[in-house]
Amino acid sequence: MIKDHSGSWPLSSAQLTYEMMRRYNGKIIGCCVTHSVKYSESGNYSVFFSDKDVENCINIGYEIYNSNSIISNFINEVENFLQVMENYIDSELSAFKYTSNIELINAYERTINLHLKYLAYYQFTNENFALKARNLFICAIGDHVNKNEIVMCLSATDNRDLYYYKELESWINICDKYMNNENQQELINMLQTHANNYGFLLLGSGTKGKGANYNYYYDKIKNIKINEIEQLKEHYKIITNKSKHANEWASKCRKLLKLDIDIFNLNVNISRVAKLRLKMREISQRFSTTRAKHLMPIINNICLRYLQNENDLRYITNEEIIQIISNDLDLEHLRNEIVKRREATLFEFYNNKITLLTGISAKNKWVTLNCNSKINENASLRLNGTTIYGNGFLTGRILNYTKKLAESRRKNFEDIILVAGTIRPNMIHMCMNAKAIITEEGGFTSHASVLCREMRIPCLVGVQSITKKYKDGELITIDFTAGTVSKSEQTHPTLMNMNITNQNILWLNDLQEGIDYNLGGKTNMLIYIKDITPRTFCINKRAIDSIINNDLLIKKEVMSFVNQLKCEHIAIRSSFCAESAIENSYAGLFKSYINIRTTDEEEIISKIISVALSYNNTSILYNNTKNVNCNNVSVIIQKMVQPEMSGVIITSILKDGYEYMLMEYTLGHLSSIMDGSINPLKTYVKK
Repeated sequence: MIKDHSGSWPLSSAQLTYEMMRRYNGKIIGCCVTHSVKYSESGNYSVFFSDKDVENCINIGYEIYNSNSIISNFINEVENFLQVMENYIDSELSAFKYTSNIELINAYERTINLHLKYLAYYQFTNENFALKARNLFICAIGDHVNKNEIVMCLSATDNRDLYYYKELESWINICDKYMNNENQQELINMLQTHANNYGFLLLGSGTKGKGANYNYYYDKIKNIKINEIEQLKEHYKIITNKSKHANEWASKCRKLLKLDIDIFNLNVNISRVAKLRLKMREISQRFSTTRAKHLMPIINNICLRYLQNENDLRYITNEEIIQIISNDLDLEHLRNEIVKRREATLFEFYNNKITLLTGISAKNKWVTLNCNSKINENASLRLNGTTIYGNGFLTGRILNYTKKLAESRRKNFEDIILVAGTIRPNMIHMCMNAKAIITEEGGFTSHASVLCREMRIPCLVGVQSITKKYKDGELITIDFTAGTVSKSEQTHPTLMNMNITNQNILWLNDLQEGIDYNLGGKTNMLIYIKDITPRTFCINKRAIDSIINNDLLIKKEVMSFVNQLKCEHIAIRSSFCAESAIENSYAGLFKSYINIRTTDEEEIISKIISVALSYNNTSILYNNTKNVNCNNVSVIIQKMVQPEMSGVIITSILKDGYEYMLMEYTLGHLSSIMDGSINPLKTYVKK
C-alpha cells in the first residue's frame, strides 16, 4: 500500500471520501479505486491506496492531460458544478431556517450530496494524476540552474478571477481608506462586507471552522503599519503583472527553450487543472464556512442532547447523525461504539464496498493489512520526490538516521545516502559528509532544502515511506531529473568529479568548488556559476606553453574540445592566476576575443596565444602595485551566446548607502559596455 495523505478529520468527514468512491467510482474520469484503507488511533487518519491503483491513476491522468478536448470538457463541467454550489451557498444554505426535523435532514443530505460530487471532481485534480505528465515536462526542460523559475513561468495562469486575488484588492482599498481617515461608518461597512465576502478564506486560521469575522478584520486594520500596506501593494502589483501576462510569458519562454509544442500543451493542461483545484478549494471553504455558520450549529445542538460531550461528535457517522435527528438510534450502543472508535478506527474500501471496524478489531485488521502489504512492496520500490539539488543519476547505499547514529558522531559517510524523516540542525555534521540526502517530508523551504542548496549536496525531499521501504545498506539509485528513487543492482553514470587534476584541458562542468586546478582566478569564480554558464572548457598554462611551441597533438586536442561545443562561434578569454579576486580585478588588462569562428583553426590557435601573451608590462605594473607574485595565464574557451540584450548588475553601490543595485545594459553583446565604447542604459533597483 502507498500512503497518499493524512489529516485530522471527524469520522463523518473521513467517511465521505469512500462514500464518494462508492457512488462515483470510475464514472467521471474512468479511474476506479479497487482498494484503499484509512486508519486512525487518535482522530488523525492516514490514508493508503494500493500500488496498482496509484500506478493506474498516474497512467490515466497522463492520457487525459494529453487531450485538450477532455481537459476542456472536464473544466467546463466542474465550473458549472461550482456555480451550482455557489448558488446553493447564497440562497438555500445561507438562508436556512430550522423549522422541522425533516427539513433539517433534507438540508443536511443536500449538503452531503453536493460535497460528494465535489470530492469526485476534486479527486482528479490530485497531483498524482499529473505525476507522469509533470515529470515528462520537467525532463524536457533539462538541467538548468533556474529550472524552478522556468517551470513557474511556463506554468503561469491568470488568477485574477480567484477569491484570494479579489480579497487582496479589497483589503488594500480598505487600508487606504483607513490611512486617509475617511468616513468611519463607511470603513465599518467595508470591513463587514469584506468579512462576509472573504472571511471564509481563513477557514483554517483558528476560526473554529467559521472563517474570519468583522472583529478579526477590525483588529487587523487597527494594528496595520504603513510599510505593511506598501508591501501588500507591491505584492498585488507583482501578481497582477504575472496574471496579466501569464500566457504571453509562457509562450515566449517555450520559444526561447525551443520546447516541443506537445510537451508545452501538456503542461498548459496541468496548469489549467492546478488553477481549477485552487478555485475548487476556495468554493469548498466558502461552502464549509457557510454550513458551519447556519446548518451545523443546529445539528450539533440536537446531537449533543443525546451524547455525553461535544468531542463525541467527532466519532459519529453521517448516517448516525441523521438517525439521531430522526430519533431512530440505539443511543447506548452508539456510546459504547464511540469508546471503541476513540481507541482505533479503520475504514476499508474494497470491491466498491465500505467496511468500518473499531477498537481491537480495527487494530488487528490493520496489523494484517500491514503484513500483507510487505509482499507487494518489492513490486513497487520506485518512489517519487522533489529534486532540490542534483543532476542525472547517483547511486549509493542507504543509511537511515537514528538517534544512536547522531550520538555516534560518525564522520565516514563514503558512498552513503543519508535518509531521514526530516533534517534538523543537529544533523548538519552528517549532511556535510553524505553523498546525498533524502527526506520523507519537506518542500523547497525546508531545512534540508536550504542546507543542501547552500552546501551543494544532492538532495531529494518529500519521498514518502522511504525509511520503511528500504533498509540500511541497500543500494539505491536517485534519478534527479525525474525526481525518483529506485532499487539498484548496478551503478549509473553520475556527475561526480573524476581524477582530472593532471589533465591539460578540462570541462568547466567537471570541476568542483574548493579545489585548485591551476586554471586561474576567473575559472575558479566560474565554477560557482557553472550551471548557468555557456558550455566552457579551460586550457592550463602547461598546454598553452605546448601550443606556443607548436605541439600538434595539443592543438588537435584543443580543436576536438572546440568541436564538442557544437556551435558556430566561440569566445576566448583569459584566466590569470590572481584575476577576478576580491582585491584584484585585472579588469581590461588581458585580451579577450568574441565571435571567433569554430571552423577557423588557425584563428583559434592564434587568439589563444595572443590571450596568453597579453601578460605584459601593464599587467606586471598592476602586479607590483597589488603585491601579487604570480604570472600564470590560463585560457577559457566558451560557446558564444548571441543575446538580444546583455548587461552587468552591481549588487552594492554608493547611492543612498547600499540599498540599491545598479543594472547597466545594452542591445547585443556586452563587450561594448566593458570596453567603454558606449554609454549604457541604466536602472537602479532598490533592494
